[in-house]
Amino acid sequence: MTTTYEGRVYVSNRGADAVSTFAVRDEGARLEHLADTPVGAWPRHFTVVRGHNGQPDHLVVAAQNGDSLMSLRIDPDTGVPVDTGHRLDVPVPVCVLPVPIKRIRRAEAQG
Repeated sequence: MTTTYEGRVYVSNRGADAVSTFAVRDEGARLEHLADTPVGAWPRHFTVVRGHNGQPDHLVVAAQNGDSLMSLRIDPDTGVPVDTGHRLDVPVPVCVLPVPIKRIRRAEAQG
């Protein structure tokens, strides 16, 4: 899996059980490897979750063979994900779909 975010490219590397971070250089002509962040067994899918009200952005990773979701804070200076220690045990997660904050607030108001 690959995604881009503010001049960075993130790639899940299942062999290394990591998310690799690359900086986009020379107007997209080349990538520079910045870091490999360990994320648990077999990172199947991940997504960037935007922070709200000054909170930092995060990368949430589904570790399929690790039976967990993992939250990584994206360092605003480097763009490299940093482990927060937050985990959610989920059997065999294969996809991460964030719920928009507006939908959560609407549900809270109704309920």
